[in-house]
Amino acid sequence: MDIWADKGVFSITRCNPKTGKVGFPYCIKPTTDQRGPWEEQGDIAYVHEAVKGSCTEIVTALGLAQDGDRWKLAEISNLPR
Repeated sequence: MDIWADKGVFSITRCNPKTGKVGFPYCIKPTTDQRGPWEEQGDIAYVHEAVKGSCTEIVTALGLAQDGDRWKLAEISNLPR
């Protein structure tokens, strides 16, 4: 597992030795037009543009991506105790 972080973007990679695939979830903190919590076809060109100028590892790894799912994460206020 590797973790990369830069201003406004971070990523965590995980290799699955059984499948030989690498999972590469990442987070970009943008203003979004996304309506639902998940889209099967994320805009990979948007991702490439958003990480431009970030650390070399993130730019290189995400530059290899040809597609990706898009999840919407939200901030939630602290729950009452």
